[in-house]
Amino acid sequence: MSLRTSPSPSSRSSSPSAGSSTSSSRVDSGSDMQGTERTHKSATRAVLKQHTHQNSEANKDSWAAEIGGKISLVNEPLHDFFRDYVPCHSEFVGLRPWTDPAKVFEAVPSSGKETDKYPHLIKGLRQLVSEFHDVRRPKFADGSKCAVRFPFKEWEEEHHYTLPDILMSFPGEDDHDDTWAKTWHRIAMVCEVKNTADPINESAPWPSVRQSGSATGVLTQLAKSARNLMLTHGMLFVFVVGIYKDSARIYRFDRAACVVSKSFNIKTTPWPLHELLWRICHYEAPVGGLPTGTVVPRLLGEDPTLFRASEQDKDMADKKCQATGQRPLSEDEWRACRWVTVAKHDSEGKFIHSTRVLLYRVRSLNPRLFSRATVVWEGYEDVTWKRVAVKDAWRQVARDREDAFYDQIRDSMQNRSWRDILDDYKFLHRNNEEREIPPLPSGEGPYDLPPDLEELLVEAELDPVVGELFGLARMQYGDDLGAREMTKLARSKDGSYPWPAYHEFYHRTVCRGLPRDTAGKDDNPEYNDRSHMRLVFETVGRPLSQFRSTKELIRSFRDAIYGHRQAYRAGIIHRDISENNIMLSDDLMSFFIGFLLDFDYGFNWKDLLRRAGWEVSEAAWERYVEEYNRNLPYQARPAPPEVKIPPMGPTKDDMSDEAKAEQEEWRARMKIKERTGTLYFMAIEILRSHVAHDVRHDLESFFWLLLWVILRYTRTTRYLVHDLYINVFGAQTDDSSALSKEGFLFRMLDWEVKDNKPLTTLLSKFKDIVADQNFVRSKIPLTYESVLTLFDEALASPGWPTEDDHARPFKMPSTAVLSASCQDNSNVGGGSRGGSGERREVPGDVDPLTLPPHKRAHVYRRPVQNPPVADDANGGN
Repeated sequence: MSLRTSPSPSSRSSSPSAGSSTSSSRVDSGSDMQGTERTHKSATRAVLKQHTHQNSEANKDSWAAEIGGKISLVNEPLHDFFRDYVPCHSEFVGLRPWTDPAKVFEAVPSSGKETDKYPHLIKGLRQLVSEFHDVRRPKFADGSKCAVRFPFKEWEEEHHYTLPDILMSFPGEDDHDDTWAKTWHRIAMVCEVKNTADPINESAPWPSVRQSGSATGVLTQLAKSARNLMLTHGMLFVFVVGIYKDSARIYRFDRAACVVSKSFNIKTTPWPLHELLWRICHYEAPVGGLPTGTVVPRLLGEDPTLFRASEQDKDMADKKCQATGQRPLSEDEWRACRWVTVAKHDSEGKFIHSTRVLLYRVRSLNPRLFSRATVVWEGYEDVTWKRVAVKDAWRQVARDREDAFYDQIRDSMQNRSWRDILDDYKFLHRNNEEREIPPLPSGEGPYDLPPDLEELLVEAELDPVVGELFGLARMQYGDDLGAREMTKLARSKDGSYPWPAYHEFYHRTVCRGLPRDTAGKDDNPEYNDRSHMRLVFETVGRPLSQFRSTKELIRSFRDAIYGHRQAYRAGIIHRDISENNIMLSDDLMSFFIGFLLDFDYGFNWKDLLRRAGWEVSEAAWERYVEEYNRNLPYQARPAPPEVKIPPMGPTKDDMSDEAKAEQEEWRARMKIKERTGTLYFMAIEILRSHVAHDVRHDLESFFWLLLWVILRYTRTTRYLVHDLYINVFGAQTDDSSALSKEGFLFRMLDWEVKDNKPLTTLLSKFKDIVADQNFVRSKIPLTYESVLTLFDEALASPGWPTEDDHARPFKMPSTAVLSASCQDNSNVGGGSRGGSGERREVPGDVDPLTLPPHKRAHVYRRPVQNPPVADDANGGN
């Protein structure tokens, strides 16, 4: 695990979004389709039940990978930490609530059982908030005996419950209601108390995370609580307190990283805890986050655009669900129900108006802490009560905006030439023997068309499948809230606007403090930052796990593949085909059954060709990919460290200074981007090599997703179907995943989908052409035509079940016989502890560069210049 010391934002000469001028290195790198470096991520979901257990090695390694390299020590005085990372317009002034600071936590024993400390710590915390007004005062409780379950029941099976040591409520909780501590929906902050040593060794020559299993475990507990708090409340950042014997630290987590304060002694220096609680509970923000909104009390870190729904609102949502044939709200959905304010702006960024949406049901979520953290909600628009979908995600700044991709696809469809429209119509009816389409003339204008083609063009324009956005989600409105905040900085630089306060930047992360790489080369930390995106969709649907019949399922796949083709023709390759990214339409007026969504990891191949000076056409893109792959200095993954895989894009040297700067920006963004895709569904060639991620790889991902859905949600004749599921999808590393998939393709399909010949035949034929893409000497790439033809044939076949054909509930297997490749690579994140599961302590004075890469602690300690006269212990009092 890596710890980094991060200069405070105030020490930088640039804006709050700028990178540090001096910082240290990062670890764990590889390269992706464009030669871009990547870091190992933790798995997004468990495959075996035992992997979800807290003591599971897989769970431990997964979280170690999640937080590795993301913990940054702010090596500055505590006053600076509060100014920069606990921003609040209302700082505490006056006398602290004690006459002698040593008396506040005097009764807390320095040794003995951790649980013996809780009552005394809670008493001291209550004293710290004793002078807060009733509406600002939180409650505290012992959480060590209260198992707090994952906040959303539908995903509860994949995540174990937690037992946070000390819990803090939202301010103003009813003094006579003690049930708040039983659910994350009413918990605002936690304190973790440990008898072990502080996990951060601040006194070592290189301040670092102690290299021991116990230190990693302590940080993991903090991270899990932070994840649950942010996920439950949609918070932008959260604070967690770690108490180690008599010392404590404040941890601030957001969606990119965690920054940590210097330690302080709670018995001699309790003011930092009082200051933290004061700022958290005395924050204010305008209603809805609108510039015209009334300022109201909020919890620091809450998203000001969200606020709790009333019981009347929840009751209305429940009645609407039942009136439209949806199931009623569950208990956890009732608790999570909330309003979101969606502000709309013109092309110049000026506020136009806003609307509210009542969010009542989560359709999909990404439970990872440091990630896009995508959550898709269903909701009802205020006043009209129109049903919509709302997506929240944290975009890595290096990546293009998803709403821009949707705009590009829509504009491309609307501005198609007559030739493109007829090409799409011809492709759609390619297997219709009764419909013979004459060859297209060479002229460009409609006036060149003979009468039969003019008639055909009118027919094509009226065809809903050829029409706009078939098989794709229709975006109603999209906004980058973080980017909108950053415009305040741009306007401030010329002096026309006042410089904004730090607490105004709540939709951007603090990842800007991340360090340089090992060579000292600038790692463009601003591109590692994340920006809060919110998109509203007219298209609303159900997850694939809720199909009503297998024929509906296959129609949804076919429609989503056709939507993928439309996006590709518009210039966008999706690159992340997964279970959450295809949905079943719930709109009875829709012409498609399934649709593709989530272009977060999309790639604009037309933009790349323009930058590279190539003709912009599908044929040119095919030639470019072929040339790029042929010229790779090393195709297999991983490449030797001395081999640099070049990014795709412009490579000319004879350019203007402006063009060179633009090229460098492109390269920097490509370098920061991680290789995309969800491991379980990634194409074998992408896992094995550095070749460009192209359409054929996404088409292969559709196959692995189809197999995933069949093995999880249908009945098969396979005796041990869970073993097959684990053998194919139980791998947690690139190499083992590729081996497992190759093994499945090599084997004969000796089982069937029960009483479902069309689906069995489709799976078998799809398997064959995926094998042809990977194994034959002259590989046969998958194409839209070859794949969609299989789906069309299957849907036209007789024998589809008509009864009892809905999705079966999936119960995560608790045990399975793994293949050798899975067994050898079963530790999530690639960790290895050996048979005993123990880690040996690494001395704090060891040079981190002598450690294995995954254990290095690269740090930067800024020289102390003109140290402040005031001592942190006095807290300014």
